[in-house]
Amino acid sequence: HKFLSLVFLLASLHIILSDKRVGSSFAQSLLYIPMAAGLLSIIYKQIYIPFFAEFLPFKVTNLRNINDNIVEATLSFKEPLRLIPGQYGFFTFKGSSFSGESHPFTLIESIEGSEMTILVKAQGDYTNHFYQAIKKGDSGLFEGPYG
Repeated sequence: HKFLSLVFLLASLHIILSDKRVGSSFAQSLLYIPMAAGLLSIIYKQIYIPFFAEFLPFKVTNLRNINDNIVEATLSFKEPLRLIPGQYGFFTFKGSSFSGESHPFTLIESIEGSEMTILVKAQGDYTNHFYQAIKKGDSGLFEGPYG
């Protein structure tokens, strides 16, 4: 994902510096809107979050398979949490079986202030792998809550 940010920036620079224009100047200026949104997103995700977002460490304390493709994970934190069920957060699970990328999940409930529960449905690449690889005792980082 970080490499694609570089590709996006180089492609945007190519569009801006290109002498050959296609269509009207209005059509050309419409390209600048998604380019600006992309640039702001890159700045937010690659610069702001690593330096200014708060990441809380957690440990997986309980797992319960709801059915063949949904797992309920209880995560324990050292610090009390303030969250409202329905909010979401970004979770980065650590370990040899995880890629280290963050993934958003909805927060189901908070237990005694320092634990939270998430439900994960094995539906895509990341969540299928998560369903098969998650173990009690795994650790990670939480960013949020949002929403």
